[in-house]
Amino acid sequence: MDPPGSVPVRRRKREMVVERARRVVGTRQLLSASFDLLLRSGDQMRRASFYVGLIVLGTAGPFALALWGSLLTGYDFAGLGPGASDATTGWLGLLMLLLIAGVLVASVDSTAMAIALLGGAFAGRPVTIRETDKLTGAFADPYEVAAVADKLETWSRLCFEFLDRAGVR
Repeated sequence: MDPPGSVPVRRRKREMVVERARRVVGTRQLLSASFDLLLRSGDQMRRASFYVGLIVLGTAGPFALALWGSLLTGYDFAGLGPGASDATTGWLGLLMLLLIAGVLVASVDSTAMAIALLGGAFAGRPVTIRETDKLTGAFADPYEVAAVADKLETWSRLCFEFLDRAGVR
């Protein structure tokens, strides 16, 4: 608790951030401050880059492998076009949509993460996960899951019911 008549801690921190922002006046100071900011957030930014890279790899990889396999088997790409209807063309189209969706997701995620990480580094506050209790867990026996199936989230319950009907134990 702050003594009476003093400026609250939150307000002082906010004023310090605003003061830091005011110090950056010219182009040289802006470049210097931006490189300093990148150096301070290097480890977190590197982890975020790996995350975005995995998104792109997971969505672009299947298309690249399918394209490579089509080339190896001698698929005739001259037949690709608006009227093409064979199975390979359909799969390549579907994988291309997955690739486009993955690039869009990576673009949005990378921008949001960069803003959050650089803003946190600028303010001197680390970006952390608040709900760490949800990160703990372990594999459960199917019988244990069946006992609490009515309390599961919708998608989890649907998946469990499907696997249960299929006899997967």
